[in-house]
Amino acid sequence: MRYFGSFDELTTKKIIIKDRIKADIISSGDNSVTVKFPKQEVDYTSAVAFALLDSHNRYVWYSTCNINSSRHTINFDGFDYPSIDEVPLRFKLYIVFENNGVLNFCRLYSKSVKDEYRSTRNKRILYHKAISRTEMSGEKVSLVTHITTSGYLGFILIEEKSFVDYIVDNTVEDFGVKGRNFTFDVKIEKLSKCNDFGVTLKTSLEDDLSYDISPDEVKDMDTHYILKYTISRDFLKDKEPCVLNMYAYYRIREFLYYTTVKIANDTVAKKISETAEEDNISGKGLDEITISVVNNKRVRFSSVITAKGTEITIENNQRHILFSPEFLPKCSIWGEHYVDNSGSYKVLLYPDMREVGDIAVFLHCPSRREKIVLDVKSFDRKKGEITVDFSSIKNSVADFVDRTYNLCVAFSYKGNMYCVNVKSPDFDGAKGDKEECLKSVASFNVMDTVVILEPMYDKTGSFCIRLRDRLVSHKNLVSVKYRSVHFKKNYLYITCDVTENMERFTGYALSYRYKQCEDKRIYYAKGDLVASGDKTLLKARFDLSAIELQSVIWDLYAVYVEDNATYFARVSVDNHQVNRYLFSFKNIFDQNHYRFVSSDNKVKLFFPYFTMENTLSFIMREKQDYDTKKFKLKELLALAIFKLRKSHYTKKRIALVYEKNSNFAQDNGYCFFAHCMRHKIQRRLNANIYYVIQSKSKDYSNVEKYSKNILEFMSLKHMVYALASRLLISAESRSNSYIWRPNNSPIARSIRDKKLFSLRHGVTGLKRIGGIYHKSSPHHPSMIVASSDSEKEILLKNLNYSSNEVCVTGLARWDALEDKSFDSKEILYVPATRDWLEDVDDETFLESDYYTSYLSLLKSEQLSNALESNDLTLNFFVNTRLKDYISKFSIGNKRINILTPDDVQLNKLIMSCKMLITDYSSVCWDVLYLNKPVLFYQFDYEKYKNTTGSYIDMERDLPGDRSTSVNVLCEDLQRVANNNFRISYKYQLKRELSFKYFDKGNCVRLVQEIRKLRW
Repeated sequence: MRYFGSFDELTTKKIIIKDRIKADIISSGDNSVTVKFPKQEVDYTSAVAFALLDSHNRYVWYSTCNINSSRHTINFDGFDYPSIDEVPLRFKLYIVFENNGVLNFCRLYSKSVKDEYRSTRNKRILYHKAISRTEMSGEKVSLVTHITTSGYLGFILIEEKSFVDYIVDNTVEDFGVKGRNFTFDVKIEKLSKCNDFGVTLKTSLEDDLSYDISPDEVKDMDTHYILKYTISRDFLKDKEPCVLNMYAYYRIREFLYYTTVKIANDTVAKKISETAEEDNISGKGLDEITISVVNNKRVRFSSVITAKGTEITIENNQRHILFSPEFLPKCSIWGEHYVDNSGSYKVLLYPDMREVGDIAVFLHCPSRREKIVLDVKSFDRKKGEITVDFSSIKNSVADFVDRTYNLCVAFSYKGNMYCVNVKSPDFDGAKGDKEECLKSVASFNVMDTVVILEPMYDKTGSFCIRLRDRLVSHKNLVSVKYRSVHFKKNYLYITCDVTENMERFTGYALSYRYKQCEDKRIYYAKGDLVASGDKTLLKARFDLSAIELQSVIWDLYAVYVEDNATYFARVSVDNHQVNRYLFSFKNIFDQNHYRFVSSDNKVKLFFPYFTMENTLSFIMREKQDYDTKKFKLKELLALAIFKLRKSHYTKKRIALVYEKNSNFAQDNGYCFFAHCMRHKIQRRLNANIYYVIQSKSKDYSNVEKYSKNILEFMSLKHMVYALASRLLISAESRSNSYIWRPNNSPIARSIRDKKLFSLRHGVTGLKRIGGIYHKSSPHHPSMIVASSDSEKEILLKNLNYSSNEVCVTGLARWDALEDKSFDSKEILYVPATRDWLEDVDDETFLESDYYTSYLSLLKSEQLSNALESNDLTLNFFVNTRLKDYISKFSIGNKRINILTPDDVQLNKLIMSCKMLITDYSSVCWDVLYLNKPVLFYQFDYEKYKNTTGSYIDMERDLPGDRSTSVNVLCEDLQRVANNNFRISYKYQLKRELSFKYFDKGNCVRLVQEIRKLRW
């Protein structure tokens, strides 16, 4: 019997992947491999099979082995070619032993080959003959016996035409510039039976477009050739603009093989990079060839505009192309931008633009998918200088929310339209350059707010235009230093040092940090300038009883006047002042806050909050159990204990795992912690791992069996271990490991600086997460998890992480997912929360379109009929944040259950459901992971897109059918039911791209990544 399938389908027996055993390949080919085993303590008679394991844990399985005990060899043959659709694909080779019904997988390992390769670097000893051949998508492919550079035996499935690339190392040995030409030497390894060889420039291996280049000289160096080349900068003249990579080619028995050409060493790479940097600022023609280094390994030649343009025709004219949503930048060119003395905004393009036809400039906001075309007042082709007028933006901005637009330049050239970003060659975010704003170029009123337009460089050096409130536009340009803040009765008293700019200050402003334009509110307090020694202090007070205080954050600004315009400046606080405030016994015993009873008879607190940027803000929230003097003294005791035994606790290498508000044990945090406990991971990590949870949590029973590693939330031990911890592991932010929004806790502040390994809530795509997760955010994790290479690209591109800060592992909870829906009649509905409805009062929530739309859906006759006709039950699962409103959902339909996390774990509903309906919840990926269909009902899509935003186009790229009306949603539901809840082929393909792994090894990979962290 031969078998090819997934790990779960392989067998019902227990599988253990054990250590390696030594082996060497004797022969390979003709659908057969013979492996010899050196003498070692192994009972070969219990070997039952070979198994091939790929990165997705798919196996090629053999039920028999032919054992020659005298030679200690095992042979297998009769290879069934696997039905797969991807190349190249590597398989790891295991021998399988069966003992007492348990299958032990042992990976085969050749120390002799590893040692020989490391001494010779001869790649040809790593590859044996192909044992099987077939054709896939019109290409011939081979399964080749392969040994890794670390000595592990396996196979690699590759296209035959690229096989040569695996066994040779061809390199660029030298590089230079001579006049308008590039010169370089290429080392080509010799191959037997080769009747022709050389170097070619190709867009890619898959593309037929290539340009063979003839060497100026060929030197025979015994084991290789040195080919000397000269290539003119006019090489692409009259050719289509493109990117060209360098390949070496061999012709063997009439077959053509292409191989990559790498850069030989850092010296050569530096020469090429220096030339590329010079090209950045010199005026190259648009089709003139330039050079660059890719990943410090390969050479790339390209024209200045490296992408194919959009052809201009009578039907597809320039205006039509420009306003097309798909017409967006495909490459970047170099330049600079500035605001001249008259206030005009100018963009200077470095390339030679004299042959360019019409030119246009537009702004693009990716999060809102908004494009605004600007007026070009003038274009000097000789200088490459564009003067831009921003008048048109006034009529394009319907609401006011701070946002940033990418500046894009479009132009016609040789019958095509091109679109580019413009970047500065001198701006390097990798070296610490931060966003830089130029002088504002326009201002106008939007919804009673004076907004300004500021040209700026983003962290990559690209040109952007920021739209922002004029009041806060200068917040970091004036020095305002905190001195004191205190409350007396219903008054807030503030004192700051404004010595450097005292004549301009008039008082203070409290500004509500709003999520929607209509929630904007600002309150002012007139200030007095008071001399204090050589300092000038600005003093003022707010009557808080006259302010409509809303949850959660209020920012404090000092108000100053310049050129008859009013601006805000943030109040800065240094670490010494923060510590003095946090450890002040006066603040502990006086409880420095404003306390009042709200209209709904709840006790509320308003107190100072020192931000991660070391500025002063305030928090308004409901009173908690921890807002007491007794609790503050308990914190001071924990601090004293930690300081007395700091070296002892530091040596323990403490890692804390937790979930939302340290009140749950059912998601990624719990699954990872349970894995660590079951498999004794603490020993592997040389660490002590603890789970933080409230003793009254309904999930406490899930972790109770690991009692030695449980920290009771807000116990004295938890406080001490929070101070001593060296790593936090969670899908939540750091603050969820302690009190949520504490009233100035020294322990909570110390947690801000801990390393955080983010397990993530779900797959990134449907919601923009830049606020907390962006690399520039002070709250960003130290390491962040992704589920696929495409998700990793989203995180790298949009959140500015480096590649080694994002690990593709999959989510921990997926290790526990199983499809239990075979006899189920349940479908699951999980609506996402809305950022703009967090912490709102009952009245605001009940008037929201979120509440009214869902209430209308749940009471609709169409939904009731769809459920009834298909004998289905709908489990409507409401997020924890909205559970206080659960009583408001009175439906009266026996086929609809309203559930919260207090009623049932979401994972159980996911496993038992036939399908999912959601709007924007990342739960859709969990259901898709189980190969179940998903429907999307997005009644407030425009508002969500403009307020929250997504990383994918939800009108085209969702992994399920999408609707914006109840009627269409119910039609989609009926269609899925008629198809017996099978996922359609279109979405099956999206599923394959959404996940890298479908195994049970996510927690194993997470442990491996945590081991790499320095903590």
